[in-house]
Amino acid sequence: MSDLPHGWEWATFGEIAETSLGKMLDRGRETGTNQVPYLRNVNVQWGRLDLSSVFTMDIPPEQLSTYEVKSGDLLVCEGGEIGRCAVWPGSATYMAFQKALHRVRPHTGISARFLRYFLEWQSVSGQLIPYATGSTIKHLPQQQLRRIRVPVPTQNEQRRIVAALEDHISRLDVGRSNLATAMRKIGAARDAALASAVATCPRDSWSRLGSVALDARYGTSLKCSYDGPGRPVLRIPNVQSGRIDLSDIKYTVTDSPDLTRLAIQKDDLLIIRTNGTKGLIGRSAVAQKDFDCSFASYLIRIRLDRSQLLPGWAQICLQSPPVRRQIEELAASSAGQ
Repeated sequence: MSDLPHGWEWATFGEIAETSLGKMLDRGRETGTNQVPYLRNVNVQWGRLDLSSVFTMDIPPEQLSTYEVKSGDLLVCEGGEIGRCAVWPGSATYMAFQKALHRVRPHTGISARFLRYFLEWQSVSGQLIPYATGSTIKHLPQQQLRRIRVPVPTQNEQRRIVAALEDHISRLDVGRSNLATAMRKIGAARDAALASAVATCPRDSWSRLGSVALDARYGTSLKCSYDGPGRPVLRIPNVQSGRIDLSDIKYTVTDSPDLTRLAIQKDDLLIIRTNGTKGLIGRSAVAQKDFDCSFASYLIRIRLDRSQLLPGWAQICLQSPPVRRQIEELAASSAGQ
C-alpha cells in the first residue's frame, strides 16, 4: 500500500527528468573565438537568478546545444549549498552553464517549479545530506541527484501546490521588507552600543592587535577556479560580518604542501586586508569550527593569545565605530587598493 495520496507516485529525479552537468572551465585551452555567457554556482540563488555578474567561456559551436540552458530548465547547485536551485525563465540570447551546476530538464507532466520547491524543502529539512559527498565543502554528484526520490502528484495538483506556496511567499516578501527596515534601525542601535562599549574601555587597556597575536599571516596567492582540482580556498566573499559563508567556494588549480599551513582552525580570526571598496577592508569573521580549507592572500588569518584577547571580543571591536575609523584612515593612506 502506498503512503502517498491517491493519484501520487514515487519516482526518482533520474526517472522524471533529464539531468546533466555543465561545462568544465579550462582557460588554458580557450581560443577566444567562441566566447559565450555562462551561469556559475553563485548566479543561482534560491528561487532566483542573480545575473549581475555573468562571465564568458569558450565553447566550440558543435558543443553549444550540449551546454545550452533553455526556458523551464531547473539549475541546481552541485557544490557548496547543495540543492540550491532556480528555474531559468528563458532569454533572447544564448546561455550556457558551468560544471558546478546540474541542469534538470523535467519530462512532460513534471513542473520545474514544483521540483524547485521540493528541493528547497529537502535542503531545509536536512534530507539532502545523505546524498552529499565531502566533509567541509559538500557536493551533490549527478548520480546521487538522480537517486533522490520525489513524491509526484498529478499535473493539476502540482500547479495547485506551487500556486499556494507562491501566495504564501508573496506575503512573506512583504514581511521580509518590513523586517529589513527594522534591521536597519537595529543596526544603527547596535553601532551605537558597540561604540559605547569600546569607548568606555580605559585607553591604557587598549593593545595593538599584533601584540596579542600568536600568529598572523597572509593566505595563498595560488590561482583558483570553481573547477580547480586542488584545495578549497576562502576568499573575500566568504568573509561576512562575523561569519564564514561557504556558498561560493573556489579551489586551487594546483596543489602545494604549503596549503596545509594555511588551514582554518576554530577561533581563527579572518580579516579582509585589501579591496577596492573601503567598506570591505577590515571586515572580519571568527571561525566557529575547524574548516578543511585554506585562505587567499586578500585575507589575514590571526590566531590570538586567548589569555589576553578573546576572538569574539576582537570581532566586536573590529566592527565598532572607533576601530572602523582607524581601519578606514589606514585604508585612505594607501594607493589603489
